[in-house]
Amino acid sequence: MLFLLASVVVFNVAALWIPKRLSRLEMWTNILFAAALQLVVDMYLDVKLQLYGYFNKGVDWGFLIAVCGIYPAVGTMFLNYYPLHGSLLKRTGYILGWTVASLLYEFASLKSGYFYYDGWRIWYSAMCYPLLLGLLVWHLRFIRRLKR
Repeated sequence: MLFLLASVVVFNVAALWIPKRLSRLEMWTNILFAAALQLVVDMYLDVKLQLYGYFNKGVDWGFLIAVCGIYPAVGTMFLNYYPLHGSLLKRTGYILGWTVASLLYEFASLKSGYFYYDGWRIWYSAMCYPLLLGLLVWHLRFIRRLKR
């Protein structure tokens, strides 16, 4: 639990401290989109299929600390510096860098005990993170089109 709480503090301080390139509307809509996506994915992979989970099997209130305390801050930091107009190589490298960082954090979460696998493998995450990060980018572009 200490690792999770320390992560919440560090990620949120970092997200608040960085210079913002996103509008408040873009941050808010992407936070809501990411939270909804995370909850749907967890509902199936954690609760229904029981492939992984937070703290204990089944629905656990502790997972809200991770979902509400970490994902909004990390999603905001990811999108804030995403090179929307960069080359394909730069955009791909950025997503791969965040994928590696996410895998390292997931591994640390496993070791700390707030996250567990029960049929899930880390290489599944390695395949999913680029897709999920790409969905965040797609959503940001979608919101910007709607704003125009």
